[in-house]
Amino acid sequence: MQKNKGKRFLAAGLAAVMLLSASGCGTLAAVLNRTAAPSAPVFTPEPEPTEPPGVEALPTAAPPDLPEVPVTPEPGTVEITEENYQTLFAPAPEYDWVGVAYMKAPENYGAFVDAYLPYGGSIAYRDEGYAVLGTAHGISVLERVFEAGALATAETSMEDLALYYQAMLEENGETLEALGAVQYHAEYDIAVQQARAVSGDGVHESSAVLYSDTRGGGYYFQAVIVYRPEQFDGGTAALLEELGDVFGMVLPQG
Repeated sequence: MQKNKGKRFLAAGLAAVMLLSASGCGTLAAVLNRTAAPSAPVFTPEPEPTEPPGVEALPTAAPPDLPEVPVTPEPGTVEITEENYQTLFAPAPEYDWVGVAYMKAPENYGAFVDAYLPYGGSIAYRDEGYAVLGTAHGISVLERVFEAGALATAETSMEDLALYYQAMLEENGETLEALGAVQYHAEYDIAVQQARAVSGDGVHESSAVLYSDTRGGGYYFQAVIVYRPEQFDGGTAALLEELGDVFGMVLPQG
């Protein structure tokens, strides 16, 4: 994935409504369109990739009040490899609360792709490096590139992502409470689904937005954005604003 101001993830015309827990968060809309137009897309989708994404320049210092990170190499002087890709998580250019990491991609898609994640908390690689999860300020974002097959659509690819999300819940001792209908925009081959879960002790609720966006050739960029209201802090609102810019969505503000 690569950030651009045209928005890497063009989700015009879709909306995802999330119900956050009763801890002060009401019904919120994650509107995937910056305009008021009810249906007509206002963006033109980028062409399908014909080659793997390139390596973006990494900054050399952490933003104020965030954990210090190792100095990164000068632009163009580092090759992302099996040995170093998990060590390159650093603040993303133009952002203060979002970092850029690298994860493996399926065969024939590209060796590595970048992942824009919450910065200032923790990062964990999953599935032997083919998925990465970043968590900070009460927000977790998991990203991966999924090979769904040449006949798949974003809508059908959501079946696997929903199962993946439920497996993550089980790992954390959480229980799925609700899984909404898939909202599918066939014109752009983008799908969004909402979900809600409860902690094992029944005390805390979390909400999630599941997202799948075509990358061509049966490959889909997929993300799970999880809200944990009990962990929100003074950086949550700023983080959500930046993540909204990254995803091209208006995300709910906790």
